[in-house]
Amino acid sequence: MALQAMQAQLARQAATDEARLAAAKAARESGDIRRAAVLYRSMAFRKPSTEQTTAANDALTELSDEARKRLTEISYEINQGNVAEAFAALRRLDRDYSSVPAVARDIRNYMNRMRRRSDVAAVLNEPDAKEFWELGQQHEGAGAMCCAYLTYQEARKLVPAPSALRAIERLDTLSADSEIVASAERCRNLQQCHHTYRRAERLIAVRPERAAELFREVLDKAPADTEIHVAARQQLAALD
Repeated sequence: MALQAMQAQLARQAATDEARLAAAKAARESGDIRRAAVLYRSMAFRKPSTEQTTAANDALTELSDEARKRLTEISYEINQGNVAEAFAALRRLDRDYSSVPAVARDIRNYMNRMRRRSDVAAVLNEPDAKEFWELGQQHEGAGAMCCAYLTYQEARKLVPAPSALRAIERLDTLSADSEIVASAERCRNLQQCHHTYRRAERLIAVRPERAAELFREVLDKAPADTEIHVAARQQLAALD
């Protein structure tokens, strides 16, 4: 009876694996590599080996070879200067083949290495750097020099993007005005106080003691004539 039960279990498992192989094949043929890889991997390393697990292993090997070929093509495109499109393809490759053991780590390591390469970083960082640069220019146009100063500081973090380098030049100019620097520091301090205040508000119901500590931090840092200082004092009074 035990042998019959085992044979029945193996037959059911084989049928299940056949269905999984069929689903994986269909996913692969439709271009859903990520789903196909997950299905193949769910079978490939099971012991003892069966016809189905061997087929799953073979399919993973094929997927690994495909990914390496595509990675070589992407690397060529990056080195040719087609960074933005090639890196978008690299992200898709990383997403699709993240469950293929033999190649997933190589793709991720290559991606991280490329992000650290200055010519690649300059292209990848430029969209965000440009947004900060343009926002800084808008602040200057509105006469909000402290906000412009802080915005350029954010852009500076995105070097070597061209807009980040422009922001650094403008930041150097603005830094020569001590009033702008002092105003920016006051603005930064108030931003931090507002962030701390919001954290404290979320903790009032669940951790009132911690909330009170954060409200005291706001009182210590925010000038007494600011709305956030007054609001924090009121919150503390309500907690006592």
